[in-house]
Amino acid sequence: MPKGLPGGGELFLQADFSGVIEAMAAGQALAFSVKDKAYLNAIVDFAYGVADEEFNVEAAAYAAATGNISHMYEWGTVGINKGKTNMRPLPQSPRARLWETFAAGQGLDRTLTYIFKPSLAYVPKPTQAATGMDPAVIKKMRDHVFKWKAEAFEEGRTVTVNRKKAKWLLIPAYEQNRPYMRKSDVKRGYTLAKGPITSSPGESHYYGNFTEFWYQFWEGRGGEILDKSITDQMLGDFEPAFMAANASRGVKPLYATSITGQVQKRSKQLLEGATAKAKARALGMKGKKKK
Repeated sequence: MPKGLPGGGELFLQADFSGVIEAMAAGQALAFSVKDKAYLNAIVDFAYGVADEEFNVEAAAYAAATGNISHMYEWGTVGINKGKTNMRPLPQSPRARLWETFAAGQGLDRTLTYIFKPSLAYVPKPTQAATGMDPAVIKKMRDHVFKWKAEAFEEGRTVTVNRKKAKWLLIPAYEQNRPYMRKSDVKRGYTLAKGPITSSPGESHYYGNFTEFWYQFWEGRGGEILDKSITDQMLGDFEPAFMAANASRGVKPLYATSITGQVQKRSKQLLEGATAKAKARALGMKGKKKK
């Protein structure tokens, strides 16, 4: 008989398995999560969003520093394309970027691609400093849009320019054009032609630059960012349950239901909760990218 207890008494101890159940359930939920399509889709979507944000930051910095991928940004983009036009988007604005990245597929099995977006801004008019043209002539020039300028420059596409509302095509005397012009045309800053005129605007300087930069990022840092984001999300979703299990204290009654049943029930609850949080994160990322 335990010392200090009245004679003949019995001491009833009730084991507390709540911490064990929570820990086992968290472990089981974590194991199931890698096979749960809804959860995997949500965390991978968010991870791609995180990596894509970093790519956009690095691409803008690279474009501003080198000019090598400036063709992939809208005319007038602050710090990247300085010519005067009807737009002035910030480098991190979706409107500034003339591409969009997509991660097609399910769960961890994804194919990453990018597509070109159309340019909507007016092509900047030539300047007197760059061509020698009279400002009065420049002012009379019509505004026009080079809709697929990013694609044409990046892929070295051949483009053909035809007259629409004018009798002549005006070709500014930029440095690269001057070897093909008469001295009198160079002096006045432009030449006139009936057209059509065929050229490959991106072939000499821009061809393939963005594609190379894009592959280098996603095959290197992009993959590292994806892995870290997925790991951080899973830890964030399930680690609190492990922490709560370790902190569980006290004496609680045992019920007739089996521990296995309680573990499975709690595991399902944890996975459902984690999936709901993951979907909310992914939706938030999509909304953020559209702004």
